Amino acid sequence: MSQHLSTEERIKIETLLDLGTSKAKIASYLGRHRSTIYRELNRPGICDKQYDAESYHKQARQNMGRQLEIAPSEEIILLINKKILDDQWSPEQISNWLKLHDYETVSHTWIYQYIARDKKDGGELHNHMRHGNYSKGHKEYKGMINNRISIEARPSIVNKRERLGDYEIDLIVGSKNKGAILSVIDRHSRECILEN
Repeated sequence: MSQHLSTEERIKIETLLDLGTSKAKIASYLGRHRSTIYRELNRPGICDKQYDAESYHKQARQNMGRQLEIAPSEEIILLINKKILDDQWSPEQISNWLKLHDYETVSHTWIYQYIARDKKDGGELHNHMRHGNYSKGHKEYKGMINNRISIEARPSIVNKRERLGDYEIDLIVGSKNKGAILSVIDRHSRECILEN
């Protein structure tokens, strides 16, 4: 798992905070270390106002901007290529593996961008991913949702939160996959329905 929180995770944090959930419980729901949630919620300015997932995610992405522009060393790029071509590892797996084995840190976002650039240049890396395109003999990754549309691609009117009926539906899975909560949130009213 990446050390950076995703948009989806920040929306879950916002929802769970609105429901009065403790930071420790939020960490457990997300499968994150407690310190990650405390660090997120103790950033300057958050204590003064309500936590807003979207604005804090944008801020975090801007802070990451410089880091994403820095290319890793040739040794790391060769390792990334090997993990994709030979092992069909996802960018998240590669990023975590590099971190665990004390190589230089490379975010999964950078690796996705690297694969996209390679595809644009006529490369083959994207054909060795476990989702999207498959080469013969590769099994489809069952954890992916077919025809999934990224939260980043939703219509701009949804981001304005000006109308009822734009729902965000998510499944919050407990630590070690024990238990789950289905959350349905209206983006305008912030009405939340939870089912377990």
